[in-house]
Amino acid sequence: MIKTIDTTYLLYFIINTFKTLGISLCEDTQRYIKNVSKKFDEMEIDKKLYYSKYALQIVKNLNEYIEEIKILELNIRSTDSTIIHDIRLISKIGTCCISLQHDTINIKDIIPNKLMKICKYKKNTDIAKKYTEMYEKINNIAFQKIKIEDKYSNLSDEVKESKIYRPLCNLIMDTLSKKRKCANNLYNHLFSEKDRIVLKLYKNRFVLYDFDKEHDEIKSFKINFTDPNKLNISFNNGAYFELKIKTNAIEIKEHISVKFKTHFKNIDDMFAINSSTI
Repeated sequence: MIKTIDTTYLLYFIINTFKTLGISLCEDTQRYIKNVSKKFDEMEIDKKLYYSKYALQIVKNLNEYIEEIKILELNIRSTDSTIIHDIRLISKIGTCCISLQHDTINIKDIIPNKLMKICKYKKNTDIAKKYTEMYEKINNIAFQKIKIEDKYSNLSDEVKESKIYRPLCNLIMDTLSKKRKCANNLYNHLFSEKDRIVLKLYKNRFVLYDFDKEHDEIKSFKINFTDPNKLNISFNNGAYFELKIKTNAIEIKEHISVKFKTHFKNIDDMFAINSSTI
């Protein structure tokens, strides 16, 4: 019984399936297949069948999506370390990087006291000065109210919401709603992906994402909140993010430690190109 997917096994069977289809393998890939083939040949029959079937569906989808694949290169000696990937597929239209590591998708959280740096506002600008002043004021008031406790877990949800979450949400909402020129910087922090296909693997299915898919240029965004500890940010290209504030430390110290956990709510609508069952 397969409980979790071993991407090392799956990658081996993906390479072999492409080889069976007549796709050329680079020298590094050929050596890899030769060196590890004995290990995989000794796998249990049930595992072989499972990974063979899984790999076949992945290869089928990639072959249909990428026109005229000529060569497969295993990412042993990467020529571009900035793009996390497992293999490269070279076709008539160029090189496509493929990753089996869905957890490497670059979606970042926001630390409130770093917002000005994220938006690339210099320290001496009026907006940065005002934001820093208000942030420190909220921080100091909150600390005075909660310092009687030594851990955040000892605070009630009501106290965290009224003394920390809501004031910070209001500050960020008020700051960003007045300054929209930072749209591109804000988006690139929340989500920074391009030039690769990523597979999200489940036990009996998978989803293909193409982060090279074209969308409108980032020019503007809207921000609001319907929950005391949650911000919603939508960009003109259709991307929609939910940012939920939470404490980011165990012990309460003079500097209040919180972060906004980022969820890309419609990533499937924006970048999923196909899904398939096994």
